[in-house]
Amino acid sequence: MSAETRITQGGDLGAAKIMGGLGVIFSILAAIPYIGLIFGLAGLILIILANKKISEVVGDGSIFSNTWKAMVINFLAVLIGVIVMAAGAAASQSYYGSGEGLASFGVILGVVIAYIGYLISGYLLFKVYKKIAEYFNSDIFKWGAYLILIGYVLFIILIGAFVAAIGWLLIMVGYFTLPKYYEKVEIG
Repeated sequence: MSAETRITQGGDLGAAKIMGGLGVIFSILAAIPYIGLIFGLAGLILIILANKKISEVVGDGSIFSNTWKAMVINFLAVLIGVIVMAAGAAASQSYYGSGEGLASFGVILGVVIAYIGYLISGYLLFKVYKKIAEYFNSDIFKWGAYLILIGYVLFIILIGAFVAAIGWLLIMVGYFTLPKYYEKVEIG
């Protein structure tokens, strides 16, 4: 009796390698004053597209859906957090007297909202890159995933930004070291 070998899933990852790696680089360049927003948006779009391609090639829709959810949750949490902070500051100006307590409450509440969204986003990204690490047997993606999660948790005490940045650098290397082609082979 001979075993039958068949390719059940596969595809070219060349575009995903480039889009993902450049997406991380552009996201890092978001720190540049004035033009950073353009780099940041371009980076997010490239990462989403890269993970969509990877998701299609490996046949696992959770990679793309969790990437998309993480980006949307992160964006909305920051947006809502900024709006709450601004509303608190504006409300404090409309009261007679100092109004500092209301402004402080608004700032704290805005930071908490943004942080909670950031944590949810970090967990979803952890799941995405852990799954990619499993498909490609990549310790680089695995360690990047862990460092992003740890960094997002510690972000509130600033050291987290440094830890997350190292995680993102590992993810960048992971993208650039993906194989050009992926085949899922079943032997049965």
